[in-house]
Amino acid sequence: MNLNPSVVARGASGNRHFDVPLLPGRHPEMGCSCPVTECRIRLAGLDRRDESTGERDARVADRIDTFVQSMEAPCPRATIDRLLSKPAATKFAEINHPLRLGGEPSHRQIPPRVGIHSHIDAFPTLGGVRGVAHGGAARHRPRLHERASRIKTRVCRKRNKSRTNRLPLMATPSKAVLITGCSTGIGAETARHLAAKGWNVYATARKPETLSDLESAGVKTLALDVTDEASMKAAVDAVAEAEGAVGVLVNNAGYSQSGAVESIELDSIRRQFETNVFGLIRMSQLCLPGMRDQAWGRIVNIGSMGGKLTFPGGGIYHATKYSVEAISDAMRFEVNGFGVDVVLIEPGLITTEFANAANTSLDEGTAAEGPYAKFNKFVGEMTASAYEGPLAKLGGGPDAVAKVIEKALDSKRPRPRYTVTPSAKLTIAQRKLVSDRTWDRIMRTQYPTPKS
Repeated sequence: MNLNPSVVARGASGNRHFDVPLLPGRHPEMGCSCPVTECRIRLAGLDRRDESTGERDARVADRIDTFVQSMEAPCPRATIDRLLSKPAATKFAEINHPLRLGGEPSHRQIPPRVGIHSHIDAFPTLGGVRGVAHGGAARHRPRLHERASRIKTRVCRKRNKSRTNRLPLMATPSKAVLITGCSTGIGAETARHLAAKGWNVYATARKPETLSDLESAGVKTLALDVTDEASMKAAVDAVAEAEGAVGVLVNNAGYSQSGAVESIELDSIRRQFETNVFGLIRMSQLCLPGMRDQAWGRIVNIGSMGGKLTFPGGGIYHATKYSVEAISDAMRFEVNGFGVDVVLIEPGLITTEFANAANTSLDEGTAAEGPYAKFNKFVGEMTASAYEGPLAKLGGGPDAVAKVIEKALDSKRPRPRYTVTPSAKLTIAQRKLVSDRTWDRIMRTQYPTPKS
């Protein structure tokens, strides 16, 4: 296709002169008062004819007719811009308009890409055409990187607008912190630390009387047993009634069941999973509806470096921590769209009463006699020495975990995992570097092999 004008009119503005192609049958006295005949230039850009037949493209004829009729107005430039701003029905061939500026012998040309989309190509504004400005100098044509930047800006604005539309039902989301397992260790120190930093903390334990020290430090206390459905519901409902919702859930309740897998009673294994895994899942299920309603929440799961490696005599405990790893990974993806973040804390050696609890469970949950009796006894001694001997230097206190939890809560975009203490970082790195058989050889140098 090409331009087929039948009339060329001359317009003038100051010392500028233009040879302007017009539509067939039209004259300069068209009712347009534009001194630089800008409207006629734009109109000519719409008139495309087939080279073989000389007829207009049928898809463009209606728009041209609409444009021509609007020319009866004193100045139809606004009408032209409205017309050209509509989505393009088709693409047109290249076209050049010879414009003689100021009587100079040289010719300036309109850029070749002209069509219904000319408001972003050749005719961006009412000010004029590329190369012709309405009563002024030629307009600057944005370079490729400038146009790409503008497109990126529009996309970002649209994305931010969609995020803004996702408003919480509550004017100010609740950031009340509910922590399980606060009678001692990590739970107690985390409750104390967060309360000192200004967080509204609810500390829980199976025996509320063990929380008296926290209560005197300004921490609110509740009774909560993560193996009892009614107790879990009552605690969550109490926080929701007082604060609107549980904003932060710290799943800390847990203990270690030690001993060779064959020697541990099945009821003890069930109790271990009820506390370390099923309680964590159920507490998350109870707190998530409130977090989703307010479009904000944090779930902090206390895992262990034991979720990345396995020591002999700790198979059941490690199994629960591997489960916490998998559950945290799945939930992190599933609830992120509701404005809820899931964070996994992986402590290493923490000097708390954890070792005493592990040895107690070893005595209560395993057979006193049998082929694993000697091995289980050594596991208990090994656990105690790790928390009390030289290895404790690579560990840390519960305050180290509390500070990392605070960091995860304060961050606008918390990391999926936080590894705490040098012992965790070194041991996890070592396990990644060695094969399974090599790891077994290392363990044989530290643990006796059960045998008949």
